[in-house]
Amino acid sequence: MANQIELVLSSHNPLVLGSNPSGPSFLRSKAGTSTSEKQVSHMYVVGLIIPVPGHRRSDYEAWARMSSALLRRYGCIQVIESWEDEIRDGEVTDYRRAVKLQQGEIVVQAIQIWPNKETLKNAERLMEAEGAFEYVGELPFDAKRLIYGGFEALSLE
Repeated sequence: MANQIELVLSSHNPLVLGSNPSGPSFLRSKAGTSTSEKQVSHMYVVGLIIPVPGHRRSDYEAWARMSSALLRRYGCIQVIESWEDEIRDGEVTDYRRAVKLQQGEIVVQAIQIWPNKETLKNAERLMEAEGAFEYVGELPFDAKRLIYGGFEALSLE
């Protein structure tokens, strides 16, 4: 599976999508090779927590495939989508409360890995100008309750 990533939608049924072939070489390196601190410190991670109606899983998977392909065309290195499998209730807050999960909904965690924040911001400007992320039809989730965050990657080496 060279140059591929897993789009994990459940712990039992991973979906494999191609990665960005122009991504950094460390993503294509052999197992056991460490990533340099410089490479990690420049990476930018986008995290999303999304409430998705359980009965719309196939619709969400189709949307996720389209989104992943689009993001990779604009420079995203990797996209990982995770369908809720085990979420523990917190004492003060948790994933379900954070997105105000409603009856019949499932929590999806999406992660995008970008080479750096500048690449993401340039991609966002281009996608906006080109109308690349305009979706025809009803989104398979409630975007008003989606949580978005951008993070600088830390090197733990």
